Amino acid sequence: MKRALATIIAVGTLLAACATPPEPVAAPDEAYDTAKVLRSQILEFDLAQYARREFEIGETAFRTAETAYRAEEYTVAAENFDVAIDNYTIVIRDGFREIAATQRERATAEKVRAEAARAPVAVPDAYNAALEVYNDAIRALEAGDNQGAAELFENATRLFSFATEQAEERRRRAQQALDRVDERMRGLDAQREALEEEAREDLAEDEEEEADG
Repeated sequence: MKRALATIIAVGTLLAACATPPEPVAAPDEAYDTAKVLRSQILEFDLAQYARREFEIGETAFRTAETAYRAEEYTVAAENFDVAIDNYTIVIRDGFREIAATQRERATAEKVRAEAARAPVAVPDAYNAALEVYNDAIRALEAGDNQGAAELFENATRLFSFATEQAEERRRRAQQALDRVDERMRGLDAQREALEEEAREDLAEDEEEEADG
């Protein structure tokens, strides 16, 4: 009787344990927010073109995760948000790496143009300001900050362009000043020649008068 009672108690305990509901899975709010931020960044900077396959995988996972999240199927949602985050991260990394390379080429070309315009001599302050940003961009690139490097190279391009414009404007003004001096000198030469011609004519008239006298 005691053994039967013990068996019944054991079975009851087992059934009670099996009937206990599992611990609820927390909503993956943080993963959801992270995925949305990354996705927004990709769309803002048009980065999908640099890693289309990863973007499509990320989009599929994100849509699946959102549907599961709304249905409170949080395990499925969390798994798919993680997949979306991983792929979105690749898109952003590859995208900004490409953009940084392109912006570096543009900034370097503008740097060469500024130097050809003699900006380091004509407008050293403007040129050095651009050069400082350019060097910061290179350091950011070496540190793996592709997004920061891309933005800095873009700024350097604008600053080098400004330095070039200033240098060329100064050169134009200097040339205009030289042209005015040349024009004035030509005018003085013309006046001198006219006076000399007048003097010769007067001298000739005097000689004729003396001859006639």
